[in-house]
Amino acid sequence: RKKYYNQIEDMKGKIRVYARCRPFAKYEIEKNCNQAVKFLDDMSCEVDVGKKGKKEFTFDEVFREDSRQEQIFEGVSHLVQSAVDGFNVCVFAYGQTGSGKTFTMYGKADDENLWGIAPRAMRELYELVDAEKET
Repeated sequence: RKKYYNQIEDMKGKIRVYARCRPFAKYEIEKNCNQAVKFLDDMSCEVDVGKKGKKEFTFDEVFREDSRQEQIFEGVSHLVQSAVDGFNVCVFAYGQTGSGKTFTMYGKADDENLWGIAPRAMRELYELVDAEKET
């Protein structure tokens, strides 16, 4: 199982790039800000860059502003199994200040539905280790 699972992961590529668009903050709603991102499909989006027009970007997956933390984790959860299998994995968030990196990675500790990638990955890790003990 381990061999084939990780061969499939290798075929997907060593580096994967995901994009998440956060919902408007309260102050952005109050200012009547316009949405600059248009989602074309599950892998691409178009960004209105003002006078320069629009630019299209393609990713391994795009998460819209209404995406739940659980959906984001599902996109990377397979990496936890790879780590248990002995492979090096890394997930990091990149973006400008206020873009939602911390929320995506950690979420809110007091609400399990809002847990981010890190606490969900730790829970998954311990579940996988416990399951392997039983076999």
